[in-house]
Amino acid sequence: MSVSKATLVSRRPLAKGGAGQYPRGMKLTAVFEPAKEGGYTCFVEEVPAAISQGETLDEAKANLRDALKLVLECQRELAEKDLSPNALREPLEFAEA
Repeated sequence: MSVSKATLVSRRPLAKGGAGQYPRGMKLTAVFEPAKEGGYTCFVEEVPAAISQGETLDEAKANLRDALKLVLECQRELAEKDLSPNALREPLEFAEA
């Protein structure tokens, strides 16, 4: 069984809110495995909670992007909920060295 890897690149912010937006151009690794029953299961290596599936590779990619957006939005909401009034929030940019 072969595994297909792809790099998901955000060309636009994934979520809005707070002190900034998710960095543009951030690269993550998506893994697509053919499922026994057909279609693909997939996940993002760097974000274990971002998992999905699809009948075709294109559908799996679209579903995985949606799953990643939801995971990041949910995590942001959970983090904001528990912030102290003195917390400092600022964007963190990922740039290649």
